[in-house]
Amino acid sequence: MLKVRNYDLDIIVIYRPPHTNKQLFVKELERVIQRVPINRDIIMFGDYNIDILEDKLDHIACSYLNMLSSRGLQCGIQDITREAVSAERRTATSIDHVFVRTESASEVQAYLLTSPLADHYLTGLTAVIGKRMPQNVCKTSLNNKAIEKKLGEQYWNELLNYDDPISLYSRIKTIFCNIYMTQRK
Repeated sequence: MLKVRNYDLDIIVIYRPPHTNKQLFVKELERVIQRVPINRDIIMFGDYNIDILEDKLDHIACSYLNMLSSRGLQCGIQDITREAVSAERRTATSIDHVFVRTESASEVQAYLLTSPLADHYLTGLTAVIGKRMPQNVCKTSLNNKAIEKKLGEQYWNELLNYDDPISLYSRIKTIFCNIYMTQRK
């Protein structure tokens, strides 16, 4: 965990060897992430050896992405992160990942450096941390006495003419919505 002023950030760095059980890895990773409170910021990156290129997704990769998404983590890189040639055949995969969950950082940007330093491209992340993102708050006040008066003035007998319950529900909903909309502050 990184602590900067009053800002906590969990940084998780992962390497999953290519020949280990992917399904077991996804379950273990889920247990780790579940221990981090949902309101805490996370940056997670590393060599996962799970290909997430869109045209190569298998059921384990989909399960992995869905699990991370359900915990509020967003994928920062979905491009090719490794290219190799073996037996005169070129392979391109996206096995180096960056995932971020944050409400406290702004200007978050994951990137790749396609440098020939290694057989994997270098991944990076820039973020302005430690300042809360502005929260837009909208509050609505209702004049309950005026609403009560309008409901009392409504001609409800018209509803007796409806045979279809769906149409009846729709009309009642429209009446209430119209009254509430006119009494908002």
